[in-house]
Amino acid sequence: GVVLEPGEHDVPPVFMDWRPAAPDEDPAELPDPPSFLYVQPVEDGMLYEETILVTREQTRPMTDLLKRRLTARVPAVGAGVEPSPVITTETVHFPVDRRVRGWYTGIRDGIAVFGAAGGMTHPATGYSVAESAATVDRMLHLLEHGTLPRRERLSAALAHRLRLFGAELVTVSDGPTLRRFFDAFFDLPPRLQSSYLAGQHGGRVAVTMLSLARYPRRVLPFLRPLPGVLRDMFFARRSS
Repeated sequence: GVVLEPGEHDVPPVFMDWRPAAPDEDPAELPDPPSFLYVQPVEDGMLYEETILVTREQTRPMTDLLKRRLTARVPAVGAGVEPSPVITTETVHFPVDRRVRGWYTGIRDGIAVFGAAGGMTHPATGYSVAESAATVDRMLHLLEHGTLPRRERLSAALAHRLRLFGAELVTVSDGPTLRRFFDAFFDLPPRLQSSYLAGQHGGRVAVTMLSLARYPRRVLPFLRPLPGVLRDMFFARRSS
């Protein structure tokens, strides 16, 4: 990613731009891994970040590919003009499934887990700080009483498992499939989108996922790897 000074290269903020990096590219022939552009205003200028949502491949070898795509999308990144509009650059890699155990499982051997160690990194966004802050009261309850009500534990476990399942599907989907899927996701009402992107309520996550059934043509290609993903999640890991 790069932060550019405000100027003629500015584009409106966008959460996910899945269009090809170069306008003349054929979306059906783009090489893997698929990536999107993320654009947001920051303190000094505008952040442009070419991003792979989630992958099981090594990410550092992908850095050069992402740089090329970002330069194709935002020519000012590599224009070589002086003074350069680039204020700063960043390269970000972070794991999304490194939990020790679920934060909701209570205290074991005098130890409780929270934040990323407690599985609060969202596997579809990589975000964890806001989710951790929003769950502090429930964690304090757990520390005081030693556990959470069973219903809350099951709900939090379901939310994590469903989101992890969704991330697994992303890892095996190509660019055109992801574009169709996210077209459907962002057609959902904002409350349903938020239920998937934040919170510890498994039922709400499930409702969001089931709501995508109203877009069968867009979502079906995304679900085609379902049998293999379920096998890998529940059997391959268990036997390893």
